[in-house]
Amino acid sequence: MGHLVADERRSPGMQFRILGPLEVVRDGRQVSLGGARQRATLGLLLLHANRVVATSELLKALWSVRESTPPTARKIVQNAVRGLRAVFADHDGDTGSSVLLTRSPGYVLRVEPDQVDLFQFTRRAEAGRAELAAGSFEKAAVTLRDALGLWRGSVLADLVESGVTWPELTAVQNARLDVVEDYFAAELANGRHQAVLGELEMMFEAQPLRERLCYLLILALYRSGRQVDALGVYARARSTLVERLGLEPGRSLQTLQHSILVHDPALVSPDLPGRAVVSAAATAPGQAQGDRDAPPPETAATAERTNLSVIMVRTRFGEEGEGADPEGIDDTLDSIEATIRSEADRFGGTVVASVGAESLVVFGASGWHDEDAAQAVRTAVAIRDRLDRSARPAGGRAPAIHLAAATGQARVMRRAVADDAPAVRGALLVQCQALLSQASPGEILVCPTTRRSSRVEIDYERTPARGWRVLSTRDDRAGWPVAPVVERELKVLDGLLDYVRHRARPHLVTVLGAPGLEMTHFMAGFEHRVACYQDEVRFVRVQGPRFSGDSSRELQGEVLAACCEIAATDAEGTARRKFAVTIRRLAGSGVGVDADWLISKLSPLIGEYCDRRSLGGRPPSGSRLPLEGEALAAWRRFLQRTALERPLVLAINDLHRADNGLLDFVEDLTEYAGAVPLFVVATAWPELLDRRPEWGGGKHHATTMSLDSLHEFKEELHP
Repeated sequence: MGHLVADERRSPGMQFRILGPLEVVRDGRQVSLGGARQRATLGLLLLHANRVVATSELLKALWSVRESTPPTARKIVQNAVRGLRAVFADHDGDTGSSVLLTRSPGYVLRVEPDQVDLFQFTRRAEAGRAELAAGSFEKAAVTLRDALGLWRGSVLADLVESGVTWPELTAVQNARLDVVEDYFAAELANGRHQAVLGELEMMFEAQPLRERLCYLLILALYRSGRQVDALGVYARARSTLVERLGLEPGRSLQTLQHSILVHDPALVSPDLPGRAVVSAAATAPGQAQGDRDAPPPETAATAERTNLSVIMVRTRFGEEGEGADPEGIDDTLDSIEATIRSEADRFGGTVVASVGAESLVVFGASGWHDEDAAQAVRTAVAIRDRLDRSARPAGGRAPAIHLAAATGQARVMRRAVADDAPAVRGALLVQCQALLSQASPGEILVCPTTRRSSRVEIDYERTPARGWRVLSTRDDRAGWPVAPVVERELKVLDGLLDYVRHRARPHLVTVLGAPGLEMTHFMAGFEHRVACYQDEVRFVRVQGPRFSGDSSRELQGEVLAACCEIAATDAEGTARRKFAVTIRRLAGSGVGVDADWLISKLSPLIGEYCDRRSLGGRPPSGSRLPLEGEALAAWRRFLQRTALERPLVLAINDLHRADNGLLDFVEDLTEYAGAVPLFVVATAWPELLDRRPEWGGGKHHATTMSLDSLHEFKEELHP
């Protein structure tokens, strides 16, 4: 609508409050707004005040997805608007009719900014932020506190209580959280860390994924003399981010942790939290501001942040070499350093530092690649194995070797002299040192990012609160046969699986290939890679149709049994108990209509699964019609909740044998799954396209790939 002409606006009088329960106040008295539909209509119009709201938007907002829209919905909206106009006219006289206007394709509610508490909040928040940016911390704290004082609870709390879940509400709530963080930042800059510490702790418990809030809490704890608690909050935040989102903390949080570990003096002086914390301990001699001996510009270092993988190697000689021959220790360290450099060169790493008994090897300093994390771990394994065989005792004592690897962003300092090794600094090294300090002799510990980036090539074992322990590197040919043409397709599946997991989007991949080596090696390789995810995904493999007349019911029963962890040897009673326990766990609390409804609708599938098993896999006598109606809806809901609990990877073999009902069912799996991490991989002969030329065509979440022939690799695979 743009800006309104002044004489079209109504004079201030009626006040609208949405930062809490919906209220309209005139002369200090609340105005009665009528029924629920009328109140909800006003609430949505206030969220879009002075803008046209289409009638279709009102219909969508007033009737949720689960609640069917009645044929008279438009009439109900018109009656609600008419009722609101009557309310405004009763309390504002003749001006009331000019407040709520009909404007194609819907309605517009005209108000002055001072009449709506949301507008007042936004204006005060902007003023407080301007004062904060200008360094007026005292004024900023007062202004931001006044802005937050306008809130009386959650936005439109009474409508939310009645079931309203509009996306606009989330946006307004997030805006409040942003202002809360600004207020805490101002108070910390004023030195009042003790005063806001309690509120910060409560806010962090409610919002553990907000990194700026975590930053402010850590800083307040550190300034309150609780550095251990501060580092504990960082560890909790990092664990939450990694487990829920697969992300490492951002740069500011990592820098703050490093500054705490080195007791950076800049942390104890009040400053605007959120600015980059520069560690005085990291300033190289001759580079401090005002130093007369600073190097000339042509030899100064240039710094950049980049992704790296690093490994640290530490050598220990018993009780720090007590009683050992110094010359023997020196010779042993020289030999160890030579081994480290040799293996680093072999795997593409660079030794950038060797101080005493510790060495730092960097991968990706000149350009990081996805395989650098695996190369770093392979280097660590090679160094350990060579040193176990060849490290010479010093003074009769064999040295102990400790190793750790980490992957992430670090600051790389490059000198103008090209031959000089780059210097590496940052929280990544602190993280790697922490792992190194916990590694037992001969043990290699890695961070979660390194493990995620290399799990296809390296076997790991989780260690309590110590990261991941390297078990072994995988020799592809010793585990499962692989050829380059298969490797390419497997990398495509790797990327699609990561997309499904992190974006919570379903996807169907159909792999076409002739029977023989191609499909065997491909599926073996795919299962091998999925196994690398361990407890992060649920993998279910089902055989395609084995007998004529098979329908989708058999596949549904196989998937249901596998997700309920029903073993082939389980008696029917045990199978049904496992089924019920799984359903109640997926339903949430384990009580209520939802769990009972799912159990009642899906029980026949478990019975048929047990019957087929008793008949050696053959279908029981009598036709079984495909699931439809509530039974089909129950199965889809079960599949959705299973995937939401843990990303579900479903592999289906020999789809070319399926009847039309089963083909329809598989093709629609990802179409009706909703926003869940479901990854379906189906194999079939190319004849499938003769029956279904349009297979997968026009689907949003479907991919079809063909395997090349492996005949030229037969000798290589089977010498």
